[in-house]
Amino acid sequence: MRPRTRLATTIAVAFGSAALAGPAIAATGGQDMRSPDAVEAAAPPRPAFQQDLRSPDASDVPAQVVQDLRSPDAADSATADGVAPAVATQSASGFDWSSAAIGAGGALGLVAIALGSALALHRRHETLPHSPIAH
Repeated sequence: MRPRTRLATTIAVAFGSAALAGPAIAATGGQDMRSPDAVEAAAPPRPAFQQDLRSPDASDVPAQVVQDLRSPDAADSATADGVAPAVATQSASGFDWSSAAIGAGGALGLVAIALGSALALHRRHETLPHSPIAH
């Protein structure tokens, strides 16, 4: 095998492996590779304990209750506007086909780039007929 052909083959294999390994690595998704200390440091702060500073007499009184003074008809019309609330739907399997299609398209593009670069690096040599040597 010639050095140029070996180089082109090596590059094509490297690009092909990267194109196939990329989606597989991305599919593992969501694995947090940080140390537990780094995860804890990045977590949002916990709410601090809040001490009730009211006097004992004031703390015995229950929280203020809001009383709705509207008529039942007015309360119903204010809450129901005749439009069903929007509900976010998610596939039962949890597999996102649109993301899979994007990943497959990206992998196909990388394979096309790898094959194109391998063909561009491939050089065809035609053998010339040997002339007889005169003695």
